[in-house]
Amino acid sequence: MDNWSRWLFQEHPEHRLRQWARRLKLFRFVRAAGGHANDGDELVLSYRYGSVDELQSRLALLGVLLKTYELAPPQPEVGKPYSSAEFASFPSLIFGTLVEQPKWQRINGENIYIWCHEGVVKFSISDRYEVNEGSVLAAERVEQALPALALECIDPPVDRPHCICPKFYPQYFS
Repeated sequence: MDNWSRWLFQEHPEHRLRQWARRLKLFRFVRAAGGHANDGDELVLSYRYGSVDELQSRLALLGVLLKTYELAPPQPEVGKPYSSAEFASFPSLIFGTLVEQPKWQRINGENIYIWCHEGVVKFSISDRYEVNEGSVLAAERVEQALPALALECIDPPVDRPHCICPKFYPQYFS
């Protein structure tokens, strides 16, 4: 087995990733980059949206209501040090808008992290940097609600071999 395969299958054997790929219709398993990236494995799904108004109305169909500010809220100043509590008090805005990032939400009773950037909304599920059977079950439940979005799905959501998707692993989906 080469180094890449050892890394890809280190946490989950190939047969398990194949099984998850067949079970999940929309979410894709993404293996962490590792090293000093401080990332983790996750199940990811991304959609394109045309405007923040479209995003807000579509997410509302899932029960995700985005907070909109009338005036720009205070934001951290570049180069100025903040305590973690001070920094956490600043709302994260969708770039170029006065709309707060969705972050942690519940869809179909499942916790899911949602982040928006440059016309893409990314849905992510993991269990503290790991993906396990519980994560896959949660993704299956969330997938049941997602047809309501009626947005263009981006597949692969992460365009590199770390993503178990038809582009890089077509044999897993046949």
